[in-house]
This record gives sequence, structure tokens and C-alpha cells, in this order.
Amino acid sequence: MPFISIKAWPGRTEETKREVAEKIALAASEIMKVPLEKFTVGFEDVPEERWETDVVKPLVIAKEKTIYIKAGKKT
Repeated sequence: MPFISIKAWPGRTEETKREVAEKIALAASEIMKVPLEKFTVGFEDVPEERWETDVVKPLVIAKEKTIYIKAGKKT
């Protein structure tokens, strides 16, 4: 059912990644009213030098309408 993908620069421990994934899934589960066990959360390390090509450009292609919170912008 719901799939959440997190992309970030490298440097976080596996424990930190797991904690972030669990908290995001828990919050989404409560808000969406979908059982927690239905969620999949992925965490991908993307080096700074690949950020533009691997993260930013694909998001622009996928349409900005699908981005609800954007870094550096107030919501």
C-alpha cells in the first residue's frame, strides 16, 4: 500500500535511518488511517555530487505538483 521514499545525503547511522522511517510511517499511518504494517519506507543515501541529477531533476520531470513541502520554502 503506501510507499514512502526518503533520499538524503550520506552520513546517518542505520539506527537513525530506521528511527526516521518508523516515525514517518507512524505519523502517516495515523493521519491516513491505514494500518502501520501496510507501509513500506525506503531510505536512500545520495551523495551531494549526484543530488541534482539523481533527486532534483527527476522531481521536476515528475511535476512539481506532487511535492508538498520543498526545502528552503515556507509552506
